[in-house]
Amino acid sequence: MRHPVTLFCTANLLLVVLIAVIFSLDYVPFQLAPAILALLITGVSKGRSGICSLCKKVKYERTCAKWYIFALFAPFVFCAISYAIFSLAEYGSLSFPSFDRPLSSFSLECFIITMGSYGEEIGWRGYLLPELRQKHSFFSSTLIVGIIWGIWHLRIGFGLPVFVVYLTMVIELSLIFSWLSQKTENNILSVIILHGSFNLCTLLFYSHIFMSDSSKNDLMLLIYGSMAIILILPCLFIMKGMLFPKAR
Repeated sequence: MRHPVTLFCTANLLLVVLIAVIFSLDYVPFQLAPAILALLITGVSKGRSGICSLCKKVKYERTCAKWYIFALFAPFVFCAISYAIFSLAEYGSLSFPSFDRPLSSFSLECFIITMGSYGEEIGWRGYLLPELRQKHSFFSSTLIVGIIWGIWHLRIGFGLPVFVVYLTMVIELSLIFSWLSQKTENNILSVIILHGSFNLCTLLFYSHIFMSDSSKNDLMLLIYGSMAIILILPCLFIMKGMLFPKAR
C-alpha cells in the first residue's frame, strides 16, 4: 500500500467531517475510528503479523506499573489546579465543582470514555506516531499527531478562539502522551490510561459546564485556556528532551 499514513489521516478527518455534516459541529467524533482504520491499514500493508504487533502494544507490562499509576492519578492533580484557576477567574473565589450526574449516566459515560481512549490511542500513538517516526524526528512526529488529533475533534462549533486554544492544548497533550509512550517503550496501555483518566477527571470537575445546554463559548475558552497554561512548563521540559536528547 502506498502512503498508508496519508490514507490514515485523510480517512479520519473525512469521517469526522461527514459526522459533523450529518449531525452538528458539536458532535463527538466516532472515537473507535482511529483504531479501526489503523488495524485495517496495518492489515493490508503489513498483514497479520503487523496487526498482532499493534495489538501487543496494549498488553499489560509489569515493568510499566509505576507509569500506569502516574497515568491514572496525574490528570486529577492537573484538573484540580485547572479548576482552581477557572473558579478564581469565573467566580472570584475558590469553589468546589458541582457534580449532579445520576450514577447510571455516569457509569455509561465512564464506559464510553474508556472505549474512546482505547480507540483513539491505538490509532494516534499506537499506529500514527511510530509510522511518522520512521521518516521524521520524535518532536516533529509528535507535533503532526497533535495537529491531526486536535483538528479531528472539530471544536469549530465553539468559535475560532476556542478552537485555537483547544488545538494548542491538544498539541501540548500530544507532547506529554508521546513522552509517556517513550518512557514505557511504546506501551500504549499507559497512554490509554492517561487519556481515559484525563477525560474522566475533566468530566468530574467540569460536568456542570460540559453538560449544560446554555451558551458556553467564554467558559470553554477559560477552561481550555487554564489547561493550556498549566501544561506550558512540563511541555517545555519534554520539548527540551526531544530536541536535545543528549542534554538530558
